[in-house]
Amino acid sequence: MSLVVALYVREGLVLASDSRTTLNQVYQVDNVNHHHIAVGISDTAYKTFVTAGNVGITTYGTSIINGVPIAGLISDFIEERTDAATTPEEVANLIHQYFKTNFEQPLHTGFLIAGYKGKGNEREQQLWDIWVPAEAPLRQNDPAQQGLSWRGETDVLTRLIQPTFMKNNQTGEYNPLPYFQIEWGFFSLQDAIDFAVYAIESTIELMRFQLRAQTVGGPVDVLVITAEGAKWVHRKKLGVSRDFYNPFD
Repeated sequence: MSLVVALYVREGLVLASDSRTTLNQVYQVDNVNHHHIAVGISDTAYKTFVTAGNVGITTYGTSIINGVPIAGLISDFIEERTDAATTPEEVANLIHQYFKTNFEQPLHTGFLIAGYKGKGNEREQQLWDIWVPAEAPLRQNDPAQQGLSWRGETDVLTRLIQPTFMKNNQTGEYNPLPYFQIEWGFFSLQDAIDFAVYAIESTIELMRFQLRAQTVGGPVDVLVITAEGAKWVHRKKLGVSRDFYNPFD
């Protein structure tokens, strides 16, 4: 599934994503169906991207389409359908149309699109939410406010930051636990980066101990977009790290 996070603060926008790809599989042995749920395929998937116009794209949901990882399809989309002048709203509409019309439906895939529209004093932050089966992209942010959007495997993060209730087994009533609101309006850009990483890593670590499909994992990629442009705070790199690949070293 994945977990992707977008924060928007006065200084800029932050997109972050995990790196895990999983596969559900059903096969037969002696006419009996066997189900493999969320089999780990890779912890090296790219889910966050940036266009030549400094528009960030992060994806969640179905990540294997027509037998290939979605990362290659998004890279093709960026190269073929966008350029340095394509605005966040245009990217949102184009990517929605691209995945809605070129692939078999329903396609349970979503995107968060972040960037700046306009120039100089007219520059405006935009965050768009795209769910391929939906009718159209939805604007997520109010330019006058700071905040957070999160998509994918959201239950862990939702419990951490939203009001929570505990059931009284004797009365059946649900009593609220102490709740301390997060003041998004005070976040700096560094706070936004730190929270994005915290959100995904907390989900990864809790899933390790739960009896559930561990669909979020691997390194956390973080993209920051400011009025000056886009910058990778962290992004996986290709390389060889295992000793058995270098037996004579």
